[in-house]
Amino acid sequence: MVLVAELTETQRQVLQALIELYEKKKGMVKSREVALYLGKEEGTVRNIIVSLKNLGLVESRTGPLGGYYPTLKGRIILTKPTAEPIIYGILYVVDDKGNEHRYGILSLEIMDLFARAESKAVVKVIGDLTNIKKGYKARIESIPVPKITIEGTIDHVAYNIRQLLIIITRLTSVPDVTVGEIASRPIIYLDENMTLRDAATILNEKRIRGCPVRGEEGIIGFFTTTDLARAVARGANPDEPVSRCVIKGRLYKVRTRDTIFQAIQIMERHDVGRLLVVDENDRPFGIITRTDILKLISGLSPTRKM
Repeated sequence: MVLVAELTETQRQVLQALIELYEKKKGMVKSREVALYLGKEEGTVRNIIVSLKNLGLVESRTGPLGGYYPTLKGRIILTKPTAEPIIYGILYVVDDKGNEHRYGILSLEIMDLFARAESKAVVKVIGDLTNIKKGYKARIESIPVPKITIEGTIDHVAYNIRQLLIIITRLTSVPDVTVGEIASRPIIYLDENMTLRDAATILNEKRIRGCPVRGEEGIIGFFTTTDLARAVARGANPDEPVSRCVIKGRLYKVRTRDTIFQAIQIMERHDVGRLLVVDENDRPFGIITRTDILKLISGLSPTRKM
């Protein structure tokens, strides 16, 4: 396996020339054509093209009409600026003593994603990898927003070029959609004076696990099946108002324009399973739950964009 390194200036020149010639000819390019185009020795150019092919940036076909042509990956890599490194994510590595090490990610390549064999990620980072070894646990998060997270185990470390090969055990992609796009609407409310019996009936009929409770001054909290179970466990009267079972103030909001990841963060921070979605004027818009997010991430529920 070839670990992808930064291209040298000569490699970039040859790749650029190959792309330009391929676009002009609308067909395969010979190594001698690239050599003439750049004014370099054909043997040198051929060796560089072979190195580019090993990196997956160039492909070839044999025969009289054969030659070389750039891959999509080869075209994309030339669009990346070379002056300042761009950090695309953060790599977290936990060593055998439980210490966490962090590295900025310069490049990430996922391999064998659709193969039956285990998928792998090749990661190039900024920083010293001296203390990192095979077998350590690793986690990758894209930035500025973790749209992609990868967990796995380090299988190989190329210390000289600061690259790691990670065996992927979990890969999660958080779609780039807003909370408002998947919020459940319209909102089903319970009145604060409603009895536990009536509240339980509504939750059962609507097949939901919780909904906001509305009082004279607005929404006072969420009433959930967990609250109902606690009431039953303490022997509550079925005609008791739901307001006695709601934890007032335990109401967390997210705005329609916020991202799904921001909603996940709020849920994790406060250990809640649902959030009230409000609009720009802080008016109730809908409800988003952990189940809504899980369905979206798993692909079981399409976004409303579709």
